[in-house]
Amino acid sequence: MKYVTRTRIGMAAAAVLAAGGILCTAGSASASSVPGGQLQLCSSGGFATNYVLSSSIILVQPGQCSTLTGAVGNTGSVLTVIARVASTNRYIASAQVSVSTTQGAGLQTGGTVSSPYLWSF
Repeated sequence: MKYVTRTRIGMAAAAVLAAGGILCTAGSASASSVPGGQLQLCSSGGFATNYVLSSSIILVQPGQCSTLTGAVGNTGSVLTVIARVASTNRYIASAQVSVSTTQGAGLQTGGTVSSPYLWSF
């Protein structure tokens, strides 16, 4: 697993989510490989997580994941995602994830409200 620092990585191509038809489903999932064309957002800490993608906010409850499909074009996309603690709106981290038709990506929060962190899978 690769840890993402609290450094902002930049707001780049996240607008692709606002333009394309995004389907969001919720449920438990493990941190395994994510199928192509999907972005999996998980919250394993003791708090709910707000993931911000362009102008969309996806709320993920503790111990749950949401999977976004239809988030890529034909050549793939780099998406900027911001993670925040839902109850306090505390910034956790930003990450740029690469999603293509053949490779998915995943982000997961952990820790506590006072010491949250984010990693990618």
